[in-house]
Amino acid sequence: MKTRNGRKGGFTLIEVMVVILVILVLSGMLLKLSAIIRDRSETAKATANLQNIQHALNEYYAEYGIYPPVQSTAYVYEDASRQPPSMRNPNAPITADQIGYAYGLYAHLYPRAQGGSFIDGQGNSVPTQRLPYNEDTERDKRAKDRWAHYLADVGTQGGSQGAELPGMHQTYTNASITISDPWGSEFKYQSPSPHQEYTLWSCGPDGTSGTADDITN
Repeated sequence: MKTRNGRKGGFTLIEVMVVILVILVLSGMLLKLSAIIRDRSETAKATANLQNIQHALNEYYAEYGIYPPVQSTAYVYEDASRQPPSMRNPNAPITADQIGYAYGLYAHLYPRAQGGSFIDGQGNSVPTQRLPYNEDTERDKRAKDRWAHYLADVGTQGGSQGAELPGMHQTYTNASITISDPWGSEFKYQSPSPHQEYTLWSCGPDGTSGTADDITN
């Protein structure tokens, strides 16, 4: 069958290929545009998170007269892989805090309690960590309640990870908890002595600190 201009009906192979090419080009443009929009959205969220953490840090300073005296963010010192042999002695007269595994920013801004426990056959509460560490005081709890709303939408990750050491009957809890940005990387924090100032930043989309896409306070 021919059309009025003498051409057969349907599409030629070249026309089909042109249509497919146009669709592929448009799809690529849409994907690129979507990536740009998503990146801008996550950057805006990271900036908002930084501002909210700053508000919490200002509240912390108003309460204690210093900013959190730490140089990291994660709450990792209880990770069993980081424990020196001296801590494997269940009778060691020393706490995790005294070993030098300082709390990260997380522990200063978020509630901190003793590790978990379970009830044994005699009805006794048995801790699920080998050595004790300091929990929040009543003052800490009241202060953290005041700034908790600033941190409600800030991402966190990790936590409640147990790890057993050879010959041990207990596990370390809270192995790794940190504050994360929209790309899943840890927010970075440093406060040099005497802790009257601090630097807080996100590593940005590439997850690498010190590059052009870092987002700072």
